[in-house]
Amino acid sequence: LQCFAREFKEIPDETLSRLKDGICFSLSEYFYTFGSDEIIKFLTIARSWNDSTPISDELREYFEKLYPLVDACYIQKKPSKFTHKFVGDNLQDVLIKSDKILLSNPWHAIAVQKQGSQWYFFDPNHSHGPILCTNTEELLKKIQHSLGTIISVGTLTPDLYIDCQTEIKNISLFIKHGGFLSLGTLNEDQQIQVISAIENKIISEIDLSDGLNFYSNSQKAVWQLLDLSFCKLILKKYPQGQCKTELTLILTKMQERVDQEHHSTNNLIPTSEALPPSDAPVTSSAGGGSSLTPETKAPSTVVLEAKKAKQENTKAFQTYEQIVQPIEHFYSSILKELTTWERTEKVTPQGARHFIFHLLKEEKTLVRIPDAATILELRNGIQQIANHPVYYVDKAEDLQIIMKRFQVNTDGRVSIEEGSPLSDFLQSTGSPKTILINYDHFSTEEIIQFNEILDKEPKINGKPLPEGVRIIGLQNTSREDAYQESDFYSRFTHIRDFSSDASEFREVFSIQAYAEETTSSIELYNDPAWKAILFGQLRINGKEFIFVPGALNTPELPLSLILKNAPVDDPEFIEFWRQAIITGKINLYGKEFIIPKGFQLKHVSGYDLETLSKKLSDDDTAPPPPPQHVLNSQNLHVFLGGQIIQNGEIVYQVGLIENEQPLSILLTEALSEGQWAKLLQAYTTTPMQIQSLADINIPDALKALIKPYTPELSMTIVQTNDVEQYLHTHKPEGLIVDVSDFDTPEVFGFSKALLQTDRTYRFESRDSWLINKLNLGEKVILKGHFSERIIQGIAQHILLNPEWGKLLTLIGDAVSPLKRFGSIKSIIFDEPRTLTEEQERSLSLLTHPELKLSVNDQSAKDFTDERMESIQYALGSNPFVFITGLSGCGKTTFIKNHFQPYLEKQGIDEWLKSKSDPCYLFFDEANLSHENWLMFEGLLQNPPFIIFEGEYREVPHTHKVIFAGNPVTYGDERKIPKLFSGHPNVIVFDPIPPQALKEEILLPLFENTEQQGQAHEICEVIIQL
Repeated sequence: LQCFAREFKEIPDETLSRLKDGICFSLSEYFYTFGSDEIIKFLTIARSWNDSTPISDELREYFEKLYPLVDACYIQKKPSKFTHKFVGDNLQDVLIKSDKILLSNPWHAIAVQKQGSQWYFFDPNHSHGPILCTNTEELLKKIQHSLGTIISVGTLTPDLYIDCQTEIKNISLFIKHGGFLSLGTLNEDQQIQVISAIENKIISEIDLSDGLNFYSNSQKAVWQLLDLSFCKLILKKYPQGQCKTELTLILTKMQERVDQEHHSTNNLIPTSEALPPSDAPVTSSAGGGSSLTPETKAPSTVVLEAKKAKQENTKAFQTYEQIVQPIEHFYSSILKELTTWERTEKVTPQGARHFIFHLLKEEKTLVRIPDAATILELRNGIQQIANHPVYYVDKAEDLQIIMKRFQVNTDGRVSIEEGSPLSDFLQSTGSPKTILINYDHFSTEEIIQFNEILDKEPKINGKPLPEGVRIIGLQNTSREDAYQESDFYSRFTHIRDFSSDASEFREVFSIQAYAEETTSSIELYNDPAWKAILFGQLRINGKEFIFVPGALNTPELPLSLILKNAPVDDPEFIEFWRQAIITGKINLYGKEFIIPKGFQLKHVSGYDLETLSKKLSDDDTAPPPPPQHVLNSQNLHVFLGGQIIQNGEIVYQVGLIENEQPLSILLTEALSEGQWAKLLQAYTTTPMQIQSLADINIPDALKALIKPYTPELSMTIVQTNDVEQYLHTHKPEGLIVDVSDFDTPEVFGFSKALLQTDRTYRFESRDSWLINKLNLGEKVILKGHFSERIIQGIAQHILLNPEWGKLLTLIGDAVSPLKRFGSIKSIIFDEPRTLTEEQERSLSLLTHPELKLSVNDQSAKDFTDERMESIQYALGSNPFVFITGLSGCGKTTFIKNHFQPYLEKQGIDEWLKSKSDPCYLFFDEANLSHENWLMFEGLLQNPPFIIFEGEYREVPHTHKVIFAGNPVTYGDERKIPKLFSGHPNVIVFDPIPPQALKEEILLPLFENTEQQGQAHEICEVIIQL
């Protein structure tokens, strides 16, 4: 068209530049005017033309028909001859009215034409031209995919669709999805319905925020375009100070605009808007992504009076005239802005590709998406379409730039250096760069922690980002805990809603199923350590790390890679290869593997366990010997060979299978087919008999070879609905330890690495405190939730020592998995254990603290003495206390200044070793972490103890623990830790009195400064403020 206009109409390039964003309305009008056959011929001839040949006479004939439509709409911007009527949910009724229909929303236009019982559907964004729909249902789906829910019909006969303009069914969603931009297509009743919804605050804050932040194709937000009268109505009904969402930010900007403009333009949206730039976002969604919205109420008395006044031709009330009348000429202006976009590939019906094109040009944008699946599709699209480097952040640790990492040098030696994949990305050449953050996997704490990346001067870990780095955030709005506070939203330049169809980006690559195994295939056994098998891994040899190459040890991967029994259902596996194929390379430990063009990943499935099972003994005549070794997924390495700690070093120990000694094995957990295959593949000639506990799934090929085994244990296993009440009433003898928060190393043996001054490591291992206690003949009671790993730890260490069963008691509310160890005794209490009245009051303070907001003018000394006394009293008969109170009341500062505590988990070891009397350990924001702090429950026993780094450590009675946190009602994932729900001991810090604030906090700030002489006067001013 540009070539035609330039050659035959002599239109200058400056004017033709207005057409670069598309001509969807004119093409739809062409289809409406000349029909489907005409445009199919036109498009067929146009496709065969290339810009190196002249335009043929036949093609010119078609352009002569199209050009006047384009000239009127996009160049001269004449008013449209069509009248546009919003039809909303009545689209099916519209189709009955006419055989050809022009449909549009504020961003796009399409047309449909009936042919017999079928319909031609024409969307200018579909390069293949009109599509024939065999039924109305198919047609409706295509229309809604192209235009979403804000649909208007263009007609040359305005009264034809009058009965299709009924009440808007969901006014809140109408506004949320861009309804403000369609006000000019509403009839009088619908217009009043919008005003009524605002006056009655029917529209939720979040939906109003979305609606006001919607962008027209001119790249201006609704709040920038609305008539001032409408702005004033919204500001009146939604006061800034009462709004808690991102709406506050928009209202602030709207108020600034109202303050700057003293006179109304008498247009709800100005008609002088220029043709929009190509980077205008398109958000015409067919689906909501929003949950239930308030029911639409009847118009308020004020609005009804306005309508009545208008009907009576009076000027007694101006609300309707001021707000509704100016929109009559609005839609003709919007139609001049309807555009498609330049494209070289297939575009999704709702504009996902167009959305991404313009998203990549913005500096700092948050995209709100209604589900996790669409997030992944949009992420794929962004990485595919971007013509510059994109760094994808899937979890918070991907944002670290200061960290230690292992690198394999060219000589094969392993070194430790500072750096991260993100730091490599930021230091690479080229600009712009985009950091793409998927917030779906971030906790509230992590979002807050990395908020600095969104600042005006963005930083990560305190280090400034280079210029030219753009940020795109993806947020799953369907998550109940999706963080929507203003301290997060306000940091973004743009906030976009996206609920379009992005399915074309669903699959970046596919893993081809391969029929037969070949000699070149690599067996992965569905092993979680598949990456090490393929690309190599770090291992410790003595005190140093070495790199052991994997099956792929060349700089470039083969064009076709065949993997046997790969974990194709593991999201991490799929994500790894997705990123590799998009970026064209794999970086591990500083080694780079190139992905060749045309790379294919193929997969072979299945194990020949029937053949492998022939290695096992099938002697049915002799009874199996007593088991000597336990087999489960956690200790498979004991049989196959692995690394152990010996004399402070890591050494390799051959597996039991290689010892050539007869093996009698007890299976305590179901193994995967891959684990069985790996075990049997390594098996040579060592005599091996396997027995199994009851109710363990065994592959059919092995069932006949594995005999049942019943352990001879007299272990006490109790299932109860109230563990604490059972302990209180039955008073079992022994050391009581809650294992709910423990992993196996903390119960059955702990090891750690210590970095030496010569950059080598020394390794320490600690015996299991549980085994030590049982060896000494001491009774132990394990209570709480028993994870499968803890259960297998019990199996591995206890089952083969029946005498230990007499010393061990297991108590919990869900202990059925433990029945394989013996019979379960069930104790059910009719009434749950209740806390004392004082404990109940103390526990309630965590959710509803009794705050004294009116403070007297205590001196700093009196105030400090009062707080000290309350803490000392709380710790007099209790080893721990939780301090709550309003944010800013000085909890953290007071404890650090007056108790000089050891801090957080890194301070536990020094706290345990300290001889100070008393001695304090402090945890801040203790109800904001995932911890339940049950490790400190042992402080209530005599002698007090904790299990720390897998070791039983007795604690002096003089050692105390102080926790602090804001009330649970502050939200942000705060909860009541189980330590305090079972043993509440809470005190409340009241706000700091002015005099104490001055003496304790403000005056010290001025010490040794130039303002020290005026410190008292300055402090008085601050306090007054």
